[in-house]
Amino acid sequence: MSNTISNNDSFFNKYESQRYGIMSILLLIVGCSAGIAVGLGALTQVFSLIILSMTTMAALSMMIALAPLKYIFITSGLAIFVDMIIILINLI
Repeated sequence: MSNTISNNDSFFNKYESQRYGIMSILLLIVGCSAGIAVGLGALTQVFSLIILSMTTMAALSMMIALAPLKYIFITSGLAIFVDMIIILINLI
């Protein structure tokens, strides 16, 4: 169990020196995918708009607060996942 924990920590520590590059890429991906999801029809669905804004703002707040990379990856991944689901729902 402790070996798994140390592997996860070493993964995030390896990319700590590239924090600002990773954050700028995630900022673009999260922001653009949320904008596309809203543009494809989330403005007419209040629930979709609430979910989009909550997940996107959580990811962006983690980046602004300079949270640990682990939390930035988790919230950004969740935001991108929700964006893709809402995009797919609105395209069908």
